[in-house]
Amino acid sequence: MIVDLLPPLFDESSSPPFCFGWSYKTGSLARMRNFIGNRIFFNFFKPVSEVISTYRWQWKLPPFRSINELFSERTRIGQIPAFLDFPRRNLPANFHYTGPFIDDSGRTPVPFPWERLNGKPLLYASMGTLQNGSVPIFQAIAQAVRDLDVQLVISTEGGLTEKDLKPLEGEPVVVEFAPQIELIKRTTLVITHAGLNTSLEALQCGKPMVAIPVTSDQPELLCG
Repeated sequence: MIVDLLPPLFDESSSPPFCFGWSYKTGSLARMRNFIGNRIFFNFFKPVSEVISTYRWQWKLPPFRSINELFSERTRIGQIPAFLDFPRRNLPANFHYTGPFIDDSGRTPVPFPWERLNGKPLLYASMGTLQNGSVPIFQAIAQAVRDLDVQLVISTEGGLTEKDLKPLEGEPVVVEFAPQIELIKRTTLVITHAGLNTSLEALQCGKPMVAIPVTSDQPELLCG
């Protein structure tokens, strides 16, 4: 069984590659464009596929030809809900949309200064584990909420330290890592880079979001 955050690209014409910035369209010309674009995109991985093919040859297996060969023939699971995915025409019978698997009880505890929370409505901001190094984005978030009667918590996910961000307007609580789900459950609003993990956690907890897509890990928002 393979557990995927996003469904594999079974149909290379169904959606555009995120790196080209194309809008999602369903016409025949758009599908042809998507097919060519995805072939170009996956060609970037040719050095990796050649290594895989070398080992497959040594193990007397057929050469590696498609990314779909990496996935199980028995069951494929997508944690993204179907209504958040692009329409897919060629999903195999063994693929299942399940929604997210979110369980904070199995996560490693993360220290957090709970005593610094002042009881005001809580806003939680995180730019995820990859897009977390932009000081101007965190500055803009702090500036945007400075005049509201709320308390802002910023988690930099290790990309920046509290010292890197000082001074921030409104004196938010800044931590490098946070118990995210526990904070989301307490928060009034989640400010996110629109990555799938944080977005699904906020949705599952019934929390509204302000989404700031910044780069390639938000293809649906960047292409939509």
